[in-house]
Amino acid sequence: MVSPPFFCLLSAFILTLGAALPVAAEETNNSRNRIWKTVADLSPQERQKLDLAVDPPRHPEVPYLPAEPYPFTPPYTAEEMGYRLMEFTSRPRWSAVFARAWSSISTRGILLNPGSATNFLAYNAGTAGAGAELALKPGEEIYRSLSQRTTPPAAEGSQFLSVRYRTGKAFIKKEERFRYSPTKRRVRHEAPLRRQGKVPNMALTPDDNYGRDAWEFSWRILGLDTLYQTVRFPKTRPTIMLRNGQTGQFHERQTAELKLMGDSYRHYTAEGGVRCYVVEARARPEWLPDY
Repeated sequence: MVSPPFFCLLSAFILTLGAALPVAAEETNNSRNRIWKTVADLSPQERQKLDLAVDPPRHPEVPYLPAEPYPFTPPYTAEEMGYRLMEFTSRPRWSAVFARAWSSISTRGILLNPGSATNFLAYNAGTAGAGAELALKPGEEIYRSLSQRTTPPAAEGSQFLSVRYRTGKAFIKKEERFRYSPTKRRVRHEAPLRRQGKVPNMALTPDDNYGRDAWEFSWRILGLDTLYQTVRFPKTRPTIMLRNGQTGQFHERQTAELKLMGDSYRHYTAEGGVRCYVVEARARPEWLPDY
């Protein structure tokens, strides 16, 4: 993985879908005096990291892919940033067994609709990682994921099997789902969730959860910004229990102390901010009509 040469090139990208730009502009007037720069305001040094070409070279065999092989090298186009974003999803990019826990948090800090599951994730040989996914043909399988619910008690033992596919213009089905009910002792083939619809009782969409395919969107660079805050917790939740990835031990942490890119990130500004590109992605109507 290429380390960020100047700005954060990983999960601190801002993906603005339409109405997010005014929010970013509003950030300039807060107490930290954050800086919002449009492309026109960039210095020559800042422009060196960007490729603002309107019609960059295309892949000779797959015209909707960039010509340069993934993971690309600076300067980056907005589209290349979108492809790099594909690497960071809520699921591991390698075969693994892992636990998931989820819930919604009310304005009073109360956990709503909590649940947990044990997940078994298996990639086909050579399909792990965004670069390998780009090499697949539309319709080819990327991975299979089996999720077994452990809580709440009413859902314990139920299972979901999902098969994830490489999408294309003529193959837009991203996932196939099967569900096992321990009470009915039957497996049902379920219709996939509407990709831009809300997950029941949550604010996220299936595409938020599984990640978006960069070739289905048009991309442009809006400018540069500096971020300071991570997830905002309710005032009634001053602490959270975290697990140390190296020691495996759990410890209580003040939510106000959580940093945007974690404690080990080496590119914080003197004020503790993270400099990042601001890009906009709009669904291509010829790929995702009515998205």
